[in-house]
Amino acid sequence: MKPMLSRVALLVIGAGLGALVTQALFVAPHDASRNEAAAQVANAPQASSHTDPAGPVRPDAAPRMTVQSKTSQPSQRGVSASDDLSQAIASIQQLTNRLDKARAIRQLVAQLLKTDPQAAAKLALSLDPSLERDNVIGLVARSWGASDPAAAIAWAQDLSPSLGRNRAVQEIVTAWAASDPRTAANFLLTQPQGNLFNSLASTLAAQWATTDPGGAGKWVLENLTGQAQNNAVAALAVAWARKAPVDAANFAPACRRAPPKTRPSEAL
Repeated sequence: MKPMLSRVALLVIGAGLGALVTQALFVAPHDASRNEAAAQVANAPQASSHTDPAGPVRPDAAPRMTVQSKTSQPSQRGVSASDDLSQAIASIQQLTNRLDKARAIRQLVAQLLKTDPQAAAKLALSLDPSLERDNVIGLVARSWGASDPAAAIAWAQDLSPSLGRNRAVQEIVTAWAASDPRTAANFLLTQPQGNLFNSLASTLAAQWATTDPGGAGKWVLENLTGQAQNNAVAALAVAWARKAPVDAANFAPACRRAPPKTRPSEAL
């Protein structure tokens, strides 16, 4: 019995020693390689966690365009912001892929709007007439209208009559109505009658209804007439019904009782 126990003990001890030797020969180098790889990853440059609003970049897409902002530190060569802008525009013009070019322009305009909306507007107007140009003008108008609607509307009104101009005014009035609806309403009353006026009336009423539907409804009944009033009432009713359906339903009889009004421009 004792020899058998001794033999078993030796086998167990041998197996343990074999495992230790195997671990020393194979596992340790593997751990060292894994530690070395981890060190390489730790020392590698870290990617930014910021997500580009324009979406992921394809491997074959054009490089992102950047312009030195007014608050950034000057480069060692002393390149000015205007030089950076000119270089960025020149790089964009060299792109042959239409989608990449449009994407690069939007990125550049969005960056300029943070520091110099006038430069962004100038860049938008420098584009060749196209649907993309109108879209970029709308982008400028929306952002600029939210930060400085008075300056933005002055810029838009100087544009040549076009779909781009109409869209710019529409975007600015929408942003203006969100921050200061009464001032936006006073501006609207200075505009000539027509399709654009009617469209702006409904835009203003719908946006105003999100914050003060009662005030918007009162203004619409007292200051608008004809198709403009009809458009504004319809837009107001839809927006108001989402917020307070009972109040919106009570507003309907007031619309029927409202006496017709004539604006000075309509009497001529």
